[in-house]
Amino acid sequence: MLLSQTITAVVLAFLAIGPAIYYLVPLGPTGATPSYERAVAIALAGFAIGGLGTFLLGWIPLLGRLVAPASWVGVLLLLDDIDKPTAAGVGLVSWLISAVAFAITGMLV
Repeated sequence: MLLSQTITAVVLAFLAIGPAIYYLVPLGPTGATPSYERAVAIALAGFAIGGLGTFLLGWIPLLGRLVAPASWVGVLLLLDDIDKPTAAGVGLVSWLISAVAFAITGMLV
């Protein structure tokens, strides 16, 4: 299960979430434009921190469900030069893409 989730995360980082970050971040008011490589690095960091946070705090009923989306927003704020509303929007889109993909791969495995 861990191997399939890791493969899914890497594929998503390069093919779905990296491009989403690359194209959605410049739409914000700051006009920040991350390179594609930086967008993929942000996506990989989001997966790593979100997975670690969910692993450590996922057992707490309400907090466990909020760790992954909050980690996406936090990674975007720390690693890119964007404002908070843009980070929240892009982070939630990134989390939603990953949640749907992990749900689909979980059904297949």
